[in-house]
Amino acid sequence: MCWTNERVEYEMDLVESAVKSLRSLRSLMPAKEWHERWPAFVLCRTDAVAEIISSHELEIFTLATLSSLKVLNEGDDAPTGCAESVVNESLSVYFKLQGVLNVEAEKNSEKRWRR
Repeated sequence: MCWTNERVEYEMDLVESAVKSLRSLRSLMPAKEWHERWPAFVLCRTDAVAEIISSHELEIFTLATLSSLKVLNEGDDAPTGCAESVVNESLSVYFKLQGVLNVEAEKNSEKRWRR
């Protein structure tokens, strides 16, 4: 017999996607900084996503190896000095890079590679 719970599966997919996005942003850092813990932010565009992320904050914090994780809502300003990854239409993650990388130079470099 197979048991599935679509709500739980959706929540875990969302958490896993957030963690993977944060880990990908970490790869922008110099190799010597990869094992350091850095702050991150999660911007939730719906109350339902905010509730899911808040209830799994510890898992995201632990699996993404963060020093802190702050959940932001739609009305909050996007954090500065961060790299951004859009997870889906309801969720974006930000990884604090200020002081580690020149974020604007990285964005320009990324744009050049996309052409």
